[in-house]
Amino acid sequence: MILFLAFFMESGMVLFMSLYGLGNAYFSDSLIGESFLESYFSLVFNNFIFVLPLQLIIVGPIVRYLFVKFVKDKRITGS
Repeated sequence: MILFLAFFMESGMVLFMSLYGLGNAYFSDSLIGESFLESYFSLVFNNFIFVLPLQLIIVGPIVRYLFVKFVKDKRITGS
């Protein structure tokens, strides 16, 4: 279940953040002679290859550990 959630959350983030980065590149005139669609798919491919192992091997386990250590055991006490 954890891998399933991480994969789909990361996929959505890659799709939208690639679009955001491409929009920034377009408005700052950094796209030189490439089509918008070609640039988008290139960004998605590169970002997906970078983010998938990073999320599954490094960041995901660290965040889950920190959540269990600092957040999960905290109980709200009324005054």
